[in-house]
Amino acid sequence: MLLVDRLLGQVGDVGGDDWSRTCRIFLIPNPQAPPSAGIKFYGIKVYLRLWQANDILRLMLFKHHAVHGDASSPMIGRGGFMAHDMGLGKTYMTLALCALRHAILKSKEDVTRAWNGSLDERHLPPTTPRGGGGNHVCPSSNPLGIQCYCVPGGDTRELASTCLVDGPALIIAPSIASAAPQWEKAAGELLDESALAVHIIASGRTETVQSLQLRQAAVRYEPKILPKTVIAKRATPDDLASFSYIPAPGQSNIVCIAALSALRSSMDRLGTCSVDVPIEGKANSARVDFEHCVAPGLVAYDEWHRERTPTTKVMKLLSFWMEHVNTGPCPPLLVFISGTPMPTEPSNLASPIALLSMWRHVSEGAPVLDAEEGWMTRNLQDMQRGFAALKPGDPRAEFIEKSVSFLSQVMVRRSVLGTFRGAALIRIPQSESSFIRCRMPAGLHARLTHLIATFQRDVSQANVPENRFWTMARTNAAFSLMILSAHLPGLLDLDPEELDRFFDIVKQGPQSWSRQGTPENRYLRSQFHRLAASSTKLAEMGRLIRQAMATRGAATRGAAGTGHVLVLSVRPIVAYLAYLWCEENIPQVQGSLILSNLSWKARMRQVARLGEESASTVVVFSTTGIMGTAVDGLQAASYYIQLGLTWTAAEQMQCEMRVRRSGQRSVSRCFILYSEDNPAEYTIKLRHEHRSVLVESAWFRGDGGREDQEEDERGDGGQGQSGDVREDQSRVGRDGDADADGDAQGRERQGWTQRRGNRNRDGGGHLWAHAEI
Repeated sequence: MLLVDRLLGQVGDVGGDDWSRTCRIFLIPNPQAPPSAGIKFYGIKVYLRLWQANDILRLMLFKHHAVHGDASSPMIGRGGFMAHDMGLGKTYMTLALCALRHAILKSKEDVTRAWNGSLDERHLPPTTPRGGGGNHVCPSSNPLGIQCYCVPGGDTRELASTCLVDGPALIIAPSIASAAPQWEKAAGELLDESALAVHIIASGRTETVQSLQLRQAAVRYEPKILPKTVIAKRATPDDLASFSYIPAPGQSNIVCIAALSALRSSMDRLGTCSVDVPIEGKANSARVDFEHCVAPGLVAYDEWHRERTPTTKVMKLLSFWMEHVNTGPCPPLLVFISGTPMPTEPSNLASPIALLSMWRHVSEGAPVLDAEEGWMTRNLQDMQRGFAALKPGDPRAEFIEKSVSFLSQVMVRRSVLGTFRGAALIRIPQSESSFIRCRMPAGLHARLTHLIATFQRDVSQANVPENRFWTMARTNAAFSLMILSAHLPGLLDLDPEELDRFFDIVKQGPQSWSRQGTPENRYLRSQFHRLAASSTKLAEMGRLIRQAMATRGAATRGAAGTGHVLVLSVRPIVAYLAYLWCEENIPQVQGSLILSNLSWKARMRQVARLGEESASTVVVFSTTGIMGTAVDGLQAASYYIQLGLTWTAAEQMQCEMRVRRSGQRSVSRCFILYSEDNPAEYTIKLRHEHRSVLVESAWFRGDGGREDQEEDERGDGGQGQSGDVREDQSRVGRDGDADADGDAQGRERQGWTQRRGNRNRDGGGHLWAHAEI
């Protein structure tokens, strides 16, 4: 169903030309025994995982042939897509790419200065012959932690000479209010401030000041302006050396983080701060736009899928830089960053693919992308029919939302046919699962069955569309009682009058019943023992918390004991009831209740206190709304427990993102409680979120010629495999969802059938998947 060429290796395997190149550049002597701590080099303060270092090098492609069909000229990689799933380190990898580019260019600059006698550092002389059986060693022991530029014929020299452009790195963040501070924070954690300087170009008044600061002597920007140059009226300056601020050599150490709004709405104001150019016959000077004032060597566009057409300001800006900014042997590196799902229509890929593929016009790729529309439609319909044939709870099934998300990633690989020149890096988490089952009391089975029948009748009478199902469900009385009775079985024994009073209190919101001393709070506390007396779900939650307390060696940040236990619930009342249960039954733990009624500042203060206590066992009871708070206090949790049945796909994705982000520091375990087909049975799912699958594509235009055949053979790992269809079974692990829909309950991972075939009607191509820890 999903088409890829073949699967290379299993989890933890490393091999092939990419890994060999990574080992050479990062000085790993034994590729079969890489360092367990990871990889560290000049410009970064923390270790990168092996696959992260391998991935960033994939974006610095070496030569590929056939620019615009001309097989005689070399093609230089220009970057590509980075579509790793949420929480797998796209931010760190992008910043590490900036640091690695600077380290390579600095190595070239230092070696060149040593050869000229201006730097007292020993290196191999420039006359050292290539080859030598690979015995060339830098006399200074590779001072930057990567293969030195002085090694003749080395990978570093080839990258610095043919694939990289000097100049600052520019990271375009979606908004200054949210994403830009996260980038700045990550840069402070990862980048060495003595090696790289980070500047923020914000929107508003500070934008002008900061843009001016980038042009001062401290940053060593040199304005190349000819004062007497006269431009004809309405003419466009075409001499960048005359009208642009060109960075001096060595400016790859600058990392600019710009808010998208600064580039969209403030180009003219930025231009005002730069260059005034006289116009013939006019008293006033013309203002040169922002794009004429910055010559970046790397551009990373975060959340690029917001740009739908090539006519937007940002896409025009990127196009200008890729076509005209050329201070070296090739255009700047351009990286498009987005999580999953990718854009759902192949036509949305036209603009970025055109920039990466050197198409003269976006319309050149339209036939290729239009053909993929039909492929997407057919495969999506086949997938939906396949899921419809599966019975609820079938272990081979997976939620359609997750499948569509994965399919949208595969669309990138399918859409980069023909003349695409770049990399598409997609890393997808794998998971291992184990199950702990807990049953509802048998006496409540009949009541629950009646509630479910009532709810099903209400749904059929309301005739709500599928996309409005959860909106209707969350306001349905029978459904609400069914959900809450999973935590508080005693609710089913209340008479109608008492039950109405309970729900009236719940409707008043956490501002009333979560505050000590209020009548609503006193009522809940007085009735809690009666309501939760036989709650096997809360009892199982308590067992897991005690298990976390007894755990050693899984602590976040290397401290003794365990990190936080984060209990998440869609409904605030469920979080509060779980908090009361632990307060009564596990008094030795330190609990913290974070509900949606708290203001944003109050949440931040409370979570900040949690971050200071990460070495102790802290149980946090919060609602899913708190997961959008990008703070370390919640990321420090080493155990996650999800309560409740009404998790939508978006809420589930938010939680998984939080779990995977915490996995950057330690292995995370996620316990999910949700309903199965049997309403009297509930499941807790344990997940390990420390593995991932990498899918990379690199396509070449094929016309049946011999060169394309050779390239296809090289793409098959040197095995000489042809483009005939082969069947290959592999497991691409995707996490199950916690949906309570009867057609999508209890579904786990699906083994994807991956077929290899000659899909390019114009000739060959290669695409591979590689799984590793």
